[in-house]
Amino acid sequence: MRAAITGGSKGIGLATARALAREGCDIAIVARDGATVAEAADDLRSTYGVGVTEHVADLSRSSDQADLVRELGVPDILINNAGAIPHGDLWRVTDDVWREAWDLKVFGYINLIRLVMPGMIERGSGVVVNVIGAAAERHRPNYAAGASGNSALAALTEALGSDSMRKGVRVVGVNPGLVATERMPFLLRDQAQERWGDPERWSELVPNDPPPANPEQIADVVTFLASPRAGHVSGRVLTVDAGGACDDGGDPLYTDVEVGGDQGSSARMAGSVPAHPERTMIMTPTSMTRATRCRPAAVRWSLPWISRRAPSTR
Repeated sequence: MRAAITGGSKGIGLATARALAREGCDIAIVARDGATVAEAADDLRSTYGVGVTEHVADLSRSSDQADLVRELGVPDILINNAGAIPHGDLWRVTDDVWREAWDLKVFGYINLIRLVMPGMIERGSGVVVNVIGAAAERHRPNYAAGASGNSALAALTEALGSDSMRKGVRVVGVNPGLVATERMPFLLRDQAQERWGDPERWSELVPNDPPPANPEQIADVVTFLASPRAGHVSGRVLTVDAGGACDDGGDPLYTDVEVGGDQGSSARMAGSVPAHPERTMIMTPTSMTRATRCRPAAVRWSLPWISRRAPSTR
């Protein structure tokens, strides 16, 4: 079994590559920086003894997307993870920045699925996992580009996955909340500058109850969804944010920020937008009914963490 992971050289992408390699999958790592791709590939080969191919591509460009699929072929598992949408409200994020971010994350995901999924359908098997971000459920004005882009990808996942199992293919998604990756300090500095005029106060924005997830916790969920153990799950997006998207007002204030290694995410922290207790959701691990954001009578499955290794994909 072979898995292709975009944004696979750092953060959640690299943690997912390690988790899948641990389960015996051969790995195709895709990222823009050739040096980090080579470093990650060497680590995977030496640690897990699996086959690893290296692919350097700018997935915001249609030509690179097409070249990648010609080079890669059709993997058994496609993990869409590359992309980072900047923080800012409607007026702060310029048209050029907005389009550049969406070209990589939103249209990058869309176009790779377009290129890979027909081959999966022809083969009669395959899994697409879209790593999206909790802003898909928690829409805030200070993350306008991310909330709208992530919401679009969540809707796409549900739309494709609602029908794809008839053709042997599953399409699922994961919405990470705040994740402690290399990008977190950089992104929170931007928030601290906006709030206090001092980017060095970024650590004050990191919540501790609960703390951010680590990349391995998100990777375990991605690995489970890609595995046969989740063989009856399709068209669903699982939010992994320690319950933040379903906050009942216990924390009086919170805001959204993008923090993942290669994806948009959300964090609860003091001093921004008032929470709304009336949007409290019923959480039950036995319910997988549709819910795209917190609202009355909505039901979803919230999984704050995975404590054990995900089931085998072999």
